[in-house]
Amino acid sequence: MANIGLENRELIEKMISPFLLELGVHNINISEQIYRISIRLLSQHLKEHIDKYPIGSKSGGLDNYEPEVYKIYSWYAFILIDMTEYESEEHLFSKTDREFILNIAINYLNMFLEKDTGHKLSEESLLKIFLMGSNNRIDDEFAIGQNGLYLAFKTSKMLCETVKIKGK
Repeated sequence: MANIGLENRELIEKMISPFLLELGVHNINISEQIYRISIRLLSQHLKEHIDKYPIGSKSGGLDNYEPEVYKIYSWYAFILIDMTEYESEEHLFSKTDREFILNIAINYLNMFLEKDTGHKLSEESLLKIFLMGSNNRIDDEFAIGQNGLYLAFKTSKMLCETVKIKGK
C-alpha cells in the first residue's frame, strides 16, 4: 500500500480547514478525537484509492502526488456523514447536521469549480446532487456516495477545461 507522507497529510488538513471552520460557524463542531479519526480515515482512503487507481500520480503511487480538492472535500464530507451512523456516546450528528455537512461540501465544491474554470453548476444540478448524496445508502439505486460526488465535480471541471481548450 502507498504511504501518505507528512507533507500530504498537512496539505489535506490545510485544505479542509475552511470546511471545518464553516461547520463550526453553524454549530457543527468536530471534536479532536473525531477529527483525528476522520483524517486517518481520509488518508487511508486516499492511499487505497491511489493504489487501486494510480491515474494522476506520477509514479503510480504517492510520490509527488498532490491531493486534489475535489477528492478531499467529497470524501471528507462522506467520512463525517458516515461516522454519524455509528452511535457513539461522545459524538452523534443529527440527520439535519448530516445534510448540512453535505450541503456545505457541495457549495465548496461548486466554489472550487467556479474558481478553477469560471463556471459553476446550476442550482437545479446542485439540488439533484444534494438529494442523491443525502440518500447515500448502499441499497439505494438513486444515491451517489463520496465517489459520485467527486466525479460530478471533477468531470464538470474536465468538461469546462476541454471546452475552453477547443475554443467553444
